[in-house]
Amino acid sequence: MNRIMPKFRNPITSSIRNKLMLTILLVAALAVIIAGGYMAWVTVTSLRNKTEQEEVVKLNVYARNISSDLVGLEQDVKFLSHSQSLSEYLSARDAGLDDNLTAGALAAAEQDFFAFAQARGVYDQIRFLSADGQEIIRINTNANGISTIVPPEKLQNKADRYYFADTITLPPGEVFVSPLDLNIEQGKIEVLPDGSNKPVIRYGAPVVHQGQVVGVIVTNVLAKNFLDLLRPGGSIILADQDGYYLYHPDEAKRWGRDLNTGITLFSDYSPEVGQAMLSKEAGAFVDGGEFFAHYPVPLPGHPEITWYMGEVLPLKLVFAPVYRFIYGAIAVTVLTLLIAAGAATFISRVITTPVVKLKDAALQATAGDLTVQVRIESKDEIGRLAAAFNTMIAQQRESIASLEKYNRQIETVVDVSHRLTAILDLSDLMRQVVNLIKETFGYYHVHIYLLEGETLLTAEGYGQAGAEMKRQGHNIPLNAPRSLVARAARKGQIITVENVRDDPDWLPNPLLPDTHSEMAVPVLLGQEIVGVLDVQSEKAGGLSAADEDVLRPLADQVAIAVRNARVFAQSQAALYEAQDLQRLYTEEAWEKFSAIRTTT
Repeated sequence: MNRIMPKFRNPITSSIRNKLMLTILLVAALAVIIAGGYMAWVTVTSLRNKTEQEEVVKLNVYARNISSDLVGLEQDVKFLSHSQSLSEYLSARDAGLDDNLTAGALAAAEQDFFAFAQARGVYDQIRFLSADGQEIIRINTNANGISTIVPPEKLQNKADRYYFADTITLPPGEVFVSPLDLNIEQGKIEVLPDGSNKPVIRYGAPVVHQGQVVGVIVTNVLAKNFLDLLRPGGSIILADQDGYYLYHPDEAKRWGRDLNTGITLFSDYSPEVGQAMLSKEAGAFVDGGEFFAHYPVPLPGHPEITWYMGEVLPLKLVFAPVYRFIYGAIAVTVLTLLIAAGAATFISRVITTPVVKLKDAALQATAGDLTVQVRIESKDEIGRLAAAFNTMIAQQRESIASLEKYNRQIETVVDVSHRLTAILDLSDLMRQVVNLIKETFGYYHVHIYLLEGETLLTAEGYGQAGAEMKRQGHNIPLNAPRSLVARAARKGQIITVENVRDDPDWLPNPLLPDTHSEMAVPVLLGQEIVGVLDVQSEKAGGLSAADEDVLRPLADQVAIAVRNARVFAQSQAALYEAQDLQRLYTEEAWEKFSAIRTTT
């Protein structure tokens, strides 16, 4: 008897429902994997690029800080080489005048150099060396900023030092800049009071008198002042063109050339990494589990002399947000697949359409369109995924906007600060302060007060209103109870009023009828109040914490610039007074000399 065997029924092919479910599952899985993977790749790439840009921007800020400390040093050495008092000393020496007259001229030149050292405050040494390398004038400034004139018996001959030989042979008008190295005194590397080696960079210029090179001016800049700016960076390094460390978090690795340790970038890393770190272009790269960022620092006025700033960090530390995102993306993908498997039979259409839309949105985001939004049509997992995507895109958009705004603010602050430090006339400084801040940030009005005794006097204001306030001698007593400006000065804190019309302490000014919000920023030098920077907006709530973040460092720079202008004015007055006294002394000496010659 023949038995008919039942045919095997494939549970997948025998049911269209199963086919549909399997198809939906496969399509959903494929869509989630492709879209999620592609979106993850785009996001990881974006996060990595953002991290690299942040590190390069960080190095850029430190590089700008170093460059700002070196601006003007070349002009200083040229100024000293053409000093009137030095020229008068050389004339007296060459004319064979009485020893007392020559000594007096030398003393006047020493006093001029001394006043210059005190006014500038950045030089470790200022020297005039004769054509045979002998120090004639030398001003030393210690770590506390106190300058002294070195007596004749302690002056040295530096004819064997490279910076003298290189400077004395320069054509008139040119400036020598030395490598950044350790200072040597009496044949030994000089040590600072804190026990560290003393790094300096030297500027030199030939001194020409009556058409002949009769010596050189050499200024020593204490490099520790700007190298210490890198200390807050933690892992930042600075190397010369041969890879020797000028600054390293590990002090034992610094000054390999001077200390003959042989420690360089090339001894710590591969030749490829060393060459990349000494690139003329800023950038970042990954090698051997470490992240490297680099930024060239050309010397102002001497681009042929370039230092190289860099930062080396563990890869896991730098890209921790990237790894967290990858793990999160994997978890979200797995969870989505599990949910899709349970719900595919019932919500295939609901799942398919949002996934396609999500994929399209991811592609738009990949193409650079960060305004894309996914419409949330349900409250299930896909809806939450769409919401998460929208949130992620919004966060990316905000992050990029914040980074761009931050970069613009940093660049603006550095640029304005750099421009202010070059102004030494107090009136011009005040005018530039209000004009630069008003025109750069677009405030309704800007003016600045300086503290004189117990009164805040209007030093400058923008436009006709500011000029009228200054003409009227507008001032505010420091103890004024209803003044935002006086309160900011007393407390040493920024005072911001979002709507001045609702503030009982606000004092209206008929010259500024459209003021609706105001911010008073104290100008502090340490704990000393110098004045108050006052900015106003025509909008209620128009001044925010972001304005505080920009104006606070600007006010600090204004305080330093005011101090520099006042010190410069004092030094100029002292210089003119010394020159007048010297001129009178010289005239009296010549009269006595002429009288003696007449009687004989």
